[in-house]
Amino acid sequence: MREHNHYCYLPMIRDVYVQRVVVPAGGGKTDEAWIAAALPGLRRVLQQLDECCDDRGFLVGQALSLADLHLYPMLSYFIETPKGANMLDAFPGLQQWKRLLRLRQSARATPFHKKADDETEYH
Repeated sequence: MREHNHYCYLPMIRDVYVQRVVVPAGGGKTDEAWIAAALPGLRRVLQQLDECCDDRGFLVGQALSLADLHLYPMLSYFIETPKGANMLDAFPGLQQWKRLLRLRQSARATPFHKKADDETEYH
C-alpha cells in the first residue's frame, strides 16, 4: 500500500485527476505540463500493475487483499480523466482486475459509481 501511495496516488490523483477535474471545477486552469510530466511514469506503473494482475486475478495472490482495496479508488478516479481511460485501454490484466473488483458489493456501493453505473465498463 505504501508503494501505491507513492507510485499511484501522487501521479494518478494529484498530478492527473486534480489537474484535470478538481482545478477546473474550482474555476482554475489545468496545468497541461504537469499532467504531461506524470504520464510516462504512470505508463510504467500501469505496466507493472498489469503484470501483477495477469494470471492471478488480484494484485497479491489469488485472494482479495488490502492492496486491491487501496488501489481501486485511485484507479477509479484516474480513469475518469480522458488520459487515464485511454491509458487503461492498453492493459488488459488491469482492466480485468478492475472488472473483478467492481463486482464486489462494497465497490458498487461506493459513491463515485452511482453516476457511472450506466457508463462504460471502466467507470
